[in-house]
Amino acid sequence: MTRRISTGRRIVVSTSLAFGLAALAGCASGGDADTGQQGGKGGSGGNGGTAGAAGSGGSFAGAGGSAGSGGSFAGSGGSFAGAGGSVGGSGGSFAGAGGSAGSGGSFAGAGGSAGSAGSAGSGGTTGTPEICNGLDDNGDGQIDEGNPGGGGPCTVPGEAGECAKGTLNCRLGQLRCEPNTGPTAEVCDGLDNDCDGQVDEGNPEGGQACSTGLAGVCAVGVTQCDTTTSTVVCLPTVQPGTLPEQCNQLDDDCDGEIDEGDPGGGNACTVTSELGVCRQGLSRCEAGQIACIQQVFPTSEVCDGLDNDCDGSTDNPPPGQQLPGVGLACTVGGAQGQCALGTQACAGGAFQCNPINTPIDERCDGLDNDCNGAVDNGNALALCTRNCQDWGRLGAGQQIPNAPVFTCNSGSCEFAQGSCPAGRVDANGDICDGCEAQVCTTTYVNTCASPTTLDGTINGTIMTLNGASHFRVTLNRPNPNVNQSWNPRIVLSSASVSRGYRMDILTNCSTTATCPIPGGTGPAVTATNVTEWVANYATSRLKSGTTILCGGSGNCTDNSNPGGSVIVRIRRAAIPGGGSNPECEQFSVTFSQ
Repeated sequence: MTRRISTGRRIVVSTSLAFGLAALAGCASGGDADTGQQGGKGGSGGNGGTAGAAGSGGSFAGAGGSAGSGGSFAGSGGSFAGAGGSVGGSGGSFAGAGGSAGSGGSFAGAGGSAGSAGSAGSGGTTGTPEICNGLDDNGDGQIDEGNPGGGGPCTVPGEAGECAKGTLNCRLGQLRCEPNTGPTAEVCDGLDNDCDGQVDEGNPEGGQACSTGLAGVCAVGVTQCDTTTSTVVCLPTVQPGTLPEQCNQLDDDCDGEIDEGDPGGGNACTVTSELGVCRQGLSRCEAGQIACIQQVFPTSEVCDGLDNDCDGSTDNPPPGQQLPGVGLACTVGGAQGQCALGTQACAGGAFQCNPINTPIDERCDGLDNDCNGAVDNGNALALCTRNCQDWGRLGAGQQIPNAPVFTCNSGSCEFAQGSCPAGRVDANGDICDGCEAQVCTTTYVNTCASPTTLDGTINGTIMTLNGASHFRVTLNRPNPNVNQSWNPRIVLSSASVSRGYRMDILTNCSTTATCPIPGGTGPAVTATNVTEWVANYATSRLKSGTTILCGGSGNCTDNSNPGGSVIVRIRRAAIPGGGSNPECEQFSVTFSQ
């Protein structure tokens, strides 16, 4: 009866029975194969004698045969051909020697053909597969050939780890489990290589120098067997972030940068090559070394007890100069009044205030001269006399002459006119010469808005410097319709000029009179600071070719029609003799027409 071999066992046959099949095919011999009942349309078996070739897809061909097509072993998809025969298609068992496999036959023997229902042809084997029993089950003259039943995995009794892994082998008619390997050195692979019942014990493949792939000092590592993954890993000897960065040109914190953040820098240090304040420095990491970088550089010396210019000496100004702040005003502690005023000096690296005043007799100046805490205290005349002595207006020991009654008011000496001695008056406002002026009997001090009429001669006195008197002069031409000469004249006496008086002619209170040149030629002359003003209205007015002077030696001449009136201003421009009491000296001004 023909045996079917499941697909699932074909692999076993192909691996463990390869040589057995070849021997089996060689046992068949003899005549042609009949078309078997179980066979399909297979290829015809080759005649015995010559070596056969494997068909398309076949594995082996027996000697003298050729592989047919469509069978299980031979042809497209077939495995083996026996000696002298050919392998037929699937479905038949074995063909006798000298036959050919029919369609669907299993094996063709040398010179045979597959019989109906898979019976062996003349010269074939028994068709019984070899088993491990110490017998020649398939009648090929060999015992337990091809390791029947062997080749499969098994567990070796009494062994552990890798030593427990074995393979079945047919030995002396019995299947035995033989170990695949013996104990070996433990490696990190999740296996018990040394067969001691433990896996990856003792850190196999560990303790070797390796590169972690990390940055900096973390790049150096040691191998270790990771028992969770059974792989060798490289563990860094320094874990990232466990070491602070140091100034050593190494990447201590393993962030890919060297000496970043100025490690060891920013600390106060001393620059040993410098002097004074220039020795002050800050540490900084440079090229893996801590350097002291100078932070303070030479400056001008100041009063602070330090060597600012770094020359080895403290508080020493350059030659011919003084330290900043020395000589400035300051207040002397505990002192009063003027005695509290001082100037700064440098002593021991700090400023001290040295007084610039000592107590003196009080003056009328709004100051505490005697340093008793009171201002302008004492007799006012004595205070004011000392003022005049200080100003050089009085000599030492001199007193204010004809002194009025003085008061010291907010640092100023004052007195009332009524306090002067009889017949005396203070005309110049100078306290140091007292009531220097005599009382004058005739005075003229009035404004331009209220002038005094001048018709003839007026004698008067202006007692104060820059004081002024104003007079109105009315110009009345006697015969305006008669062609005759008319010469209105205003004259300030020469004695008045010597006494410091001056005269101006005004057309109104804000405009100075001018004297135009006849015929409109030449500049007009302003009637300021003149001694004589004349309007010369000649009989031949505006006569062509006639030269009429305006100004000249004090004269002001005008040949135009009169303006009706003018204002005469007499000023006290100077006080000749300084201190000779000229205030009562009079001026004299005359108007005629």
